[in-house]
Amino acid sequence: MSQLSEGKINVKLQAGAVLALNSNNMPYKKFLDDARRWYKVELQPLNFDWSELASVNISDYIADKTSGRINNLVLFKDVNDNAPLMVVSYLDVTSKWLTRFDDKSTLMGQFHTINGEYELKYMINGEFYANITHNLDLEAKILRLPLQGGNLSMTFVLPDKKQGIHKLQRKLRKNLDSLWSDNSKYSFELLRTHITLPKFKIEHKLNAKKVLNQLGVNKIFEPDAELQNLAEGNGLCLTGITQKSVISVDEWGINAVSADHIKSDDDYQDEMIEEEEEERKMVPIEEFFIADRPFFFTLTIQPTDDVLFFGLYGGN
Repeated sequence: MSQLSEGKINVKLQAGAVLALNSNNMPYKKFLDDARRWYKVELQPLNFDWSELASVNISDYIADKTSGRINNLVLFKDVNDNAPLMVVSYLDVTSKWLTRFDDKSTLMGQFHTINGEYELKYMINGEFYANITHNLDLEAKILRLPLQGGNLSMTFVLPDKKQGIHKLQRKLRKNLDSLWSDNSKYSFELLRTHITLPKFKIEHKLNAKKVLNQLGVNKIFEPDAELQNLAEGNGLCLTGITQKSVISVDEWGINAVSADHIKSDDDYQDEMIEEEEEERKMVPIEEFFIADRPFFFTLTIQPTDDVLFFGLYGGN
């Protein structure tokens, strides 16, 4: 992932992991050496007997690595004083839109929430060329917006009907690859599009153990998990996996609250984009993408379409 942000202006993509080590029950040295060698993890020895202090130290570490966007990831009840270690990973992404939205065009508008209610939201608006298509099978419009740096793009999947998100969800569960299949790629058209999106921020905490259990991954959580090469002791197993995600979208891009942390040298590039857009303003609008109802979104790496984030925004 480092190659995505290396040498790229207005792109921050940082991923990593930390092994919080129980100083009372240290893992084997070979395991730690392999973890550092193959996964580039950082090691942080802690006393798990002091569960509250250990949880604060781990959470503060992740908060620092994610510029304060992910806080309180680990609670004191998550720290098991008999466990040899705790693995914590993070992914931090910040990037500007290739063509940014004018904040002067941001207006209050109605958003039809997933609960069937209406709420007032700040809606960002823009008119520029974008890759857009209508998928008849999904009964949805798909909009792909590139981000600066050339490697990242964000895709929005909007159902045709205001109450169509649940039907769309069922279809995507059966064929999620339809968003990235060759047929879908080639059906995109570059059209001058009026785009309306809500400004939003999503924070979500997931108990991944439940998800893995539903997928049939069970043994690693049981006493006979056969993790004897990790540390001394019988019955070593994985006790839980917690994931917390935060993503925000506004006129400037994704996670734009941390745009101040980006060292930008591309004022000239922004001016060129704006000048090109001025020249295109005489071209009539060919398509509309009005996201005033729940939609799915993905953040992907191009050209491989590897998915970094996949989510649903339903308002509130």
